[in-house]
Amino acid sequence: MSGVHKLTELNLPRIALNKPYGIFSAALVIILHFCDSLFAEIDSSLASLYGEGWKKKLQDENTLPKEFNFRDPQAILKELARNGSSQFRFPLNSRISREKHLFFYNGLDDLLGERNAWVHRQLAENLSELKDLAATSSKLLAACSIEIDYTSWLNELSQFESVDESQDEAAADLSSSEVGHPAVEEQGENMNTENESELKIGAPVSSRFLSHSYVVEANGDISDRNTGVKLSDFNSNYQKNLQILVVGLKVGSRLRMTQEGQLCSFFEDHWGFLTQINPMEWFPNHLK
Repeated sequence: MSGVHKLTELNLPRIALNKPYGIFSAALVIILHFCDSLFAEIDSSLASLYGEGWKKKLQDENTLPKEFNFRDPQAILKELARNGSSQFRFPLNSRISREKHLFFYNGLDDLLGERNAWVHRQLAENLSELKDLAATSSKLLAACSIEIDYTSWLNELSQFESVDESQDEAAADLSSSEVGHPAVEEQGENMNTENESELKIGAPVSSRFLSHSYVVEANGDISDRNTGVKLSDFNSNYQKNLQILVVGLKVGSRLRMTQEGQLCSFFEDHWGFLTQINPMEWFPNHLK
């Protein structure tokens, strides 16, 4: 699976991004296609090494769980990102330059969190979030010499139908409110607000995220993922206090903020609570 792949050869579907579920559908396609592309390389390489029965071999040796679902993006991403001795890594390591190994596997862990946020619909389903997913996924594939540019696919889709981002955001919000269960969602938000003081670090958070996302820097600082601006530029004292919370997180880990001001990180299999943020202590105009 080397060389440049033309998107027209990948049989990616034609999706109307400005229609209800369009953005959401495109996000799932990217996640599924990304994992299928990685697994195709893994399957081919391990079949050459161990034979066509390599899956059963690894399961018989307890290297993989008996119930492992090879078509599940969550299972694939978790195995690659969390298991440093995984057999799945061997076929990919030979394609990734040594200096990019950390970037790649930490990036897969980050993508696992993004997959969770999309599937559980914690994100604003808009074109900005979709483009971010496309760019992130494409960079990770490029790191292991699989040249697929999902951003180009989105551009192709926009040629079929003109997509106005502001209209798309409104349509996504409208479809979410129509299809969901507002009473249940409102109850959940109220429950989260009532229990804010009781939340412990790592406690699951199901509230909706704001559009901004952040990155943990090497020195314990936190930066805006889109602009690169650091929290220490605005509030160095508060940033130093947050260093204690992020010290156990990987450099490059993505952080997200809920509408209620809960700063969150992706833990084992869920987005979890880190701390409650005061708007005056945070990036200007990010939290109101």
